[in-house]
Amino acid sequence: MKTALIAASLAALAMSTVNAQTTPTVITTKALVSACQNSASTADQAFCHGFAQGVFDTYSMSRHPSRNPEFICFKGQSPSRKQTMTDFLAWTEKHPQYADRSAADTLLRYLASAFPCKS
Repeated sequence: MKTALIAASLAALAMSTVNAQTTPTVITTKALVSACQNSASTADQAFCHGFAQGVFDTYSMSRHPSRNPEFICFKGQSPSRKQTMTDFLAWTEKHPQYADRSAADTLLRYLASAFPCKS
């Protein structure tokens, strides 16, 4: 009985370690730009476009008319994802101060500057 209790306690302790929270990894602008520029790697290109789409989808789904209004507005037909990312890469070259910041934040900054909403 005592052995079973010790074994159960050790198992519970091991499980608590497995379920411990880890600090999430933040993808920097520099890392995203590097992936997006690597046209020889389909994996990097898929990551680049998938990351950008995920950021924009999250932005789109989190809008609320009064509590969280839009700040990115496409007028007419929106550009292709490929064109948007090409323009984003050019924008990051002119804004190196964001290189070590969150890529998601930088991408939203770019989109807001390229496609502002009228006040």
